[in-house]
Amino acid sequence: MAVAAAAACTPGTPPTAGKAPAPVADTIVYTVDLVPTDTADAWQADCLKGLDRARLVDALFDAVYHRRAEVTDYFDNRPLTLEEVKDMEADPRYDRDCVERLLFWERWMFDAESLTFDKKTIKVMVAYAMRDDDGQLLGYRAGIVIRMNDRP
Repeated sequence: MAVAAAAACTPGTPPTAGKAPAPVADTIVYTVDLVPTDTADAWQADCLKGLDRARLVDALFDAVYHRRAEVTDYFDNRPLTLEEVKDMEADPRYDRDCVERLLFWERWMFDAESLTFDKKTIKVMVAYAMRDDDGQLLGYRAGIVIRMNDRP
């Protein structure tokens, strides 16, 4: 017993050594911009240079249209039919080219020994940019919420 207690207090031994990754966020919600919000900010552009925005957005909608993912309304969490999604997309305010932000709900696990994060996306909402006549960003319009399947 004294050996175990001494080992637990050894400087430099992480408290989670030998353990499975620990949950650090049961559900964390955050946004990710898909286009730079400031075109003069080179750092934002550099952060997004590897993103194929159109491919990602199309893949999300393809999952919905092929019934591989459930879709709900952001405001009341009501399930949406494919017809409702199609009707939304027919509205110019919900043009896929205007999807410039995603809102993620995720679970995070952290392994202190290997210094790795395991992130599981629970659901994601597409958000549409709202701009004035001069193209200035006014904010974002909530779109559909797509629940990710719990497949390994």
